[in-house]
Amino acid sequence: SGVTKVIRIRFLYKGVNHEGYAYGEIPETCGLSRIAALVIPGSGWNQSNGIYTRDKKNYHYGIYDALESENGVDSFIYIKPNEDILAWHDGSKKLRSNFYVGNLLNRGGSYSASYIIQSLAISKYLRSCYGKTIVAGLSQGGAAALIHAIQSKPDIAIIASGYSVINQ
Repeated sequence: SGVTKVIRIRFLYKGVNHEGYAYGEIPETCGLSRIAALVIPGSGWNQSNGIYTRDKKNYHYGIYDALESENGVDSFIYIKPNEDILAWHDGSKKLRSNFYVGNLLNRGGSYSASYIIQSLAISKYLRSCYGKTIVAGLSQGGAAALIHAIQSKPDIAIIASGYSVINQ
């Protein structure tokens, strides 16, 4: 249809309201026979959109199609803070990371922790609607997907080049 589908998950963390976003569409009825896959994008600007639109120039190319090649798999592409449709602008261009990362640090937060917590909230919601879950990540998203998988215990975790337990 040409319309970009985005889900917004609202959640409470340490007594404060937060939101997490992902490209994708929740079906009208949940079904335990269905599978939800959450992709955590790697480093680089606006990677979520490149995955979602199946951009052949994007280094994640193929992950969306590979996940959806199975019947009953609905894929969701996590959108990091200040990326894609969530980008903050100063009126002419996207704000640089030193603005929002510094702001988070000054308030006792962490950019990395914030996006892992947001992705976990999305997974928790997906688990409530689907019979099985998958988490996948490549590069920086692979490291995040590993931490995410330890917490969320998905049925399948696809960790690509973010971190290797062989090195430890």
